[in-house]
Amino acid sequence: MPKYVIIGASAAGIGAVEAIRDVDPVGGITVISEEPCTKYSRPMISDFVSGKAALPEMMCRTDAFWDENKVEALTGRKAIALDLAEKNVNLDHGERISYEKLLIATGGIPFVPKMEGTDREGVFTFTNLSDAERLAEKLEDSKNVVVIGAGLIGVSATEALVRRGLKVTLVELQDKILSLLLDSNGSEIIENAIRKAGVSIVTGSSVQRIMGKAENDQSVGSVFLTNGQQVSCDVVIVAIGVIPRT
Repeated sequence: MPKYVIIGASAAGIGAVEAIRDVDPVGGITVISEEPCTKYSRPMISDFVSGKAALPEMMCRTDAFWDENKVEALTGRKAIALDLAEKNVNLDHGERISYEKLLIATGGIPFVPKMEGTDREGVFTFTNLSDAERLAEKLEDSKNVVVIGAGLIGVSATEALVRRGLKVTLVELQDKILSLLLDSNGSEIIENAIRKAGVSIVTGSSVQRIMGKAENDQSVGSVFLTNGQQVSCDVVIVAIGVIPRT
């Protein structure tokens, strides 16, 4: 039985492994991650999508990290239940992992608001490598993209899309972009720079529904905004933010 079980293998999980090894060089550690690929830098997702960085450049730890720290890494596996009384973690394939100490370091998941059409082909989030790989493939034959949300994630996604030469419309519910980070003057400076790069910015509005193409209703064809505007697009990126992964 491992002494420590960590659910989650992103920055918090990796940092926990290193902190444990600083004080306990020999205690057994098991890390559980539903992502097959771990140890990559999430802030570099925009560089990956833009083509500026390949996967090896995104890695924040070496391939030998788990072995060097004597960690049993269960990647591509999902923790589905906890038995706190018996100190067990139940995994998706029926396996049960016992522990002495447990750390839940699962972070957040993208917040996707309830709106018509989010199940259409061409709707993506922008927070993990799987999202980025599927999005990059889709962008190969796309021209117009709508990004919902103009916070850090949305602006980062927009930068990646502009680098790829795509036409981007950035939609923000608030009356200015990066509203949680900047005052009006700072927001205006960034907004002007983004517009100068060819991006259309719509503030004070949100996407009411995502509509399909005339020839294929299952694929994204446009979005209808709450201000009555309709914007044609091949791809929609929902970049509103994250909520705790529970």
